[in-house]
Amino acid sequence: MIIGDQLLSEAVQLLIIPTMKSLVIMHRLGGVLLSHAWFTYAWRSGITTDIPNYITEVLHSLIMLPNAAYDDEKMFFLYLDNAYKDFASYCRKKGVSAIELLDVEAHGDTVDNNASALYNICHNILRETNDKEILRLRYESFKYAVATAKAVMTSNISRVNALTVSSLLLIYPRSLLDSPSLNPFVKPLMELVRFEENITFAQYALNSIPILFRIASEKQPNPHAKMIKQIVVSLVSCTNRFPPETDSEDVILSQCARGPFSSRSQNAEYVIRMLVTPVAGTD
Repeated sequence: MIIGDQLLSEAVQLLIIPTMKSLVIMHRLGGVLLSHAWFTYAWRSGITTDIPNYITEVLHSLIMLPNAAYDDEKMFFLYLDNAYKDFASYCRKKGVSAIELLDVEAHGDTVDNNASALYNICHNILRETNDKEILRLRYESFKYAVATAKAVMTSNISRVNALTVSSLLLIYPRSLLDSPSLNPFVKPLMELVRFEENITFAQYALNSIPILFRIASEKQPNPHAKMIKQIVVSLVSCTNRFPPETDSEDVILSQCARGPFSSRSQNAEYVIRMLVTPVAGTD
């Protein structure tokens, strides 16, 4: 289809590319999601189409240089700093002196460590059990905020990297053969298997795994053995799926109560099923 003097595919690419190049993590995630959806549809439908050169070039450059300095990270550090200042202010009100605070910050390397040091100082100052409990809750709240912010940022970066690789493999798999190293293609997908907790997203982003294995087989040495080892390690990492061995002869494993399988193990199971399914790579 042509719009004016421009092909529809070119117009779509020019709409998506700015978001893929954005240094705002959610913009880039949206861009690679769109490209992945487009290329997955083409793959599943068996549509023969010209390779969208604009997007493939951008995808390839993102794979080769994945460690972008996202603007979100500046916001993350600002959020972290504000959370720390709030906790430090509370400790000051509870008896930590200005000199002690300055000493902690002069010798500390991260706000996490500074907050931990302030907690210990303040805890030793307080005498009332109730005050100590409130301090503990404030400190736990700080740690939770930091951990949550880090997890969200790390998770979204991992998702962007995996979707970028998957998108390129779906539309132009032989780009892998042009790369001097397979690691930029393999690492993001293996990390997604290990760390992605959203099963639906993981399965969506990992639909290119069979393509990766097929094309990588043309490389020497090929990475199959290392990849399969990583996948199996993830599969057996779940103790609910593979209970630890017991010395007791009276335990009947089939009668043992088992909890849900971990997301890591489920991701690995999905990959294994994809590799042995005749039409793998079309989900």
